[in-house]
Amino acid sequence: MALAAVAAFLGAFVQSTTGFGFALVLSPALFAVMEPVEAVMALIVLGLALSLLVLFERGRPEHVDWRALVPILLASLPGLAVGAVALTQLSKEVLQVAVGVA
Repeated sequence: MALAAVAAFLGAFVQSTTGFGFALVLSPALFAVMEPVEAVMALIVLGLALSLLVLFERGRPEHVDWRALVPILLASLPGLAVGAVALTQLSKEVLQVAVGVA
């Protein structure tokens, strides 16, 4: 778990400076020490908390083109569904290879 804590720190640093990368940095560490479903749930909760902290600290509603986000959000929904099915159907080993653990 110490590796996961270090990865969480590094991922939070990357995310708060660039706007992305938390899950990219933390996923391999969590997949190494947790079951895939647990790792994904932890990533979602931690990522949401981090994003909300950064949003409330620095974000301004006028900095967001809300209309431009609608098609992007709609386009992401099929990927969300396919990913959720893959998470429940693929083996732990396959998922670890997919995130670069094994």
